[in-house]
Amino acid sequence: MLKIEYKIKRMDLISKLYQKSVIERIKEMIFNEDVFPLVVEFDPTTACNYSCQGCISTDLLRKGGFSSTRLLEIAHELGKAGIMAVILIGGGEPLMHPKIADFIKILRYEYDISLGLTTNGYFIDKYLDLIAENMFWTRVSVDAGVEETYNKLRPTLNGLSGFRKVIRNMEMLAKRKKGLLGYSFLVRYEGDLLENKNTNINEIYEACRIAKEIGCDYFEIKPLYNLNHHLVLIDEKFVPKIKEQIERCEELVDENFKVIKAVNLDFAIEGKSPFQPKDYTSCPIAKLRTLITPHGVYVCPYFRGNSKFKLGDVKDITFDKMWKSSQKKEVLNRLNPSKDCTFYCLRDLSIKEIFKIISILKSGEKIEVKEDRDLFI
Repeated sequence: MLKIEYKIKRMDLISKLYQKSVIERIKEMIFNEDVFPLVVEFDPTTACNYSCQGCISTDLLRKGGFSSTRLLEIAHELGKAGIMAVILIGGGEPLMHPKIADFIKILRYEYDISLGLTTNGYFIDKYLDLIAENMFWTRVSVDAGVEETYNKLRPTLNGLSGFRKVIRNMEMLAKRKKGLLGYSFLVRYEGDLLENKNTNINEIYEACRIAKEIGCDYFEIKPLYNLNHHLVLIDEKFVPKIKEQIERCEELVDENFKVIKAVNLDFAIEGKSPFQPKDYTSCPIAKLRTLITPHGVYVCPYFRGNSKFKLGDVKDITFDKMWKSSQKKEVLNRLNPSKDCTFYCLRDLSIKEIFKIISILKSGEKIEVKEDRDLFI
């Protein structure tokens, strides 16, 4: 483990499970298989203005999105279903949908749904005030500390560099935001499984420095996954440099700026198996979170685009009907994480904790709950 564990924290997903609304939804889930999820990850479109090396959604990009009319209908359906948090993500770049502003306004102003945004940052300026006022958090995928590397790893379709624009957009947002702003850094090294010919490992500290300078609340360091969602182990010859860079980031940590290690970063650094064994045969988190895309609704992001784990489609039927459909029930009942989820799951520990919570609830024991603060479980 990195010796700086005491300052550079891992994401804490476990404590979120003990919030009042989460415990209540888990209680409902025990007795009602049709209880609606708490959180929805939502791809409004598959459009994207970038052509990033090794994009995990390459096969799904630029294949259309929800119509403007249907997008706004879905917003109301999610609100009426009692969804409490929505993450705008992709797939493509969520801010490229022409009606994304109206979608955000419906969710926030009519249903008070918490919103998170994962974006490449290019269009933040177009929706600056809306994002600043309404996002619980905004995480921008940058993956570089200098423009040259950014242009190699994250080239735009029009051939123009987006680095300075994205950094400027983040700096503007930092001055106005009510929620959190994060700078996301996906570790890439020469010769990784996606045939990357470039590296960003020498820029981890510089990117972290920029993140703090422009007013981000946190800098997140993430490991790479291949197109099958398996963790890409970092070649041992790159590990000393990566550790050295991460250790330097410790200098920047203070009460206003955090450095966060993604849950599985240590596994990638320490060279453990890319496969994660699981001894549970069902996935309760799949009933509490789901993924909606223009080409289908899926068990989770690890199965985005995989027809075997497609729960249904909301292009032509309501979310309510889809969630109560026989197809959704069949897929969730068939899902066996011990066989189907050999990848490193971000929520493996959360799943195990939910099983503990369910056991306690069934026994009639009391659980001490916390007030709702962050429902992005």
